[in-house]
Amino acid sequence: MKSLYFVPFTLAVFVVLYPFGSNLSVKIKQTHSDCETSDTAVRQNLTKIAPIKNSSGEEEEEVTIIAKRLDSPYATPEHATSLLENFVLDLRSYIHQTGFDYIRFLEQKAFLNHALSDIGSLVLQLGLLEASLDRRYSFTKHRFEVMMVVSDHMRTAASENDAPHCLLFEVCDLRIMTLTLLNSKGEPDRTNNDYDESVGFFSERLKMMERLHHRLVDMPLSVRMVVWDHIMKTDMLIKYLEQSE
Repeated sequence: MKSLYFVPFTLAVFVVLYPFGSNLSVKIKQTHSDCETSDTAVRQNLTKIAPIKNSSGEEEEEVTIIAKRLDSPYATPEHATSLLENFVLDLRSYIHQTGFDYIRFLEQKAFLNHALSDIGSLVLQLGLLEASLDRRYSFTKHRFEVMMVVSDHMRTAASENDAPHCLLFEVCDLRIMTLTLLNSKGEPDRTNNDYDESVGFFSERLKMMERLHHRLVDMPLSVRMVVWDHIMKTDMLIKYLEQSE
């Protein structure tokens, strides 16, 4: 009997609420349509202006700011070239006559990586207009990546106290020292007064390391492969430097 009383009550509630439900459904659909229209309008206007509010409630034009960055007088091939040359000089500051200061480099690696990424963004904007700039950036990035790999290997080698790892340390150091004879374009830096003397010294030093590499028969295979990889790449670089003498 209780269920029979419940049915009329349910019908009554449905009859009373149905008009509101219909209106609510229409309003929801209309709101969704308005949102889509608004979203389309925002996307269309995004290329012109995108007002946003900062923490103080004031409106700012984000796209206008971005446009100003792209149109900045600093977004030029000359400025990008200057940044790359300064970055290379900074990388060279970690290399002294006594060798590669890999410890200080590792401490600054994250900062240097961020700086190079910023330069890369600028080069990307100008790359289609300046092919030589893109090549210069590519070599600078290669130089930095070599320094990152070598610094990790030198840190590992320094933590071990055996002949194979000592050889690994010396080979890594030589590879970085040889890179200093290249300019920011990846070409032999003939402005270096000690260029010829350095090439000869590095060549003799590499030959000595090759002989030592063959004599260390008990060298672990993993270490031997890494050492040989650095030897081969350093040898190729030295031959390239010798051809330009």
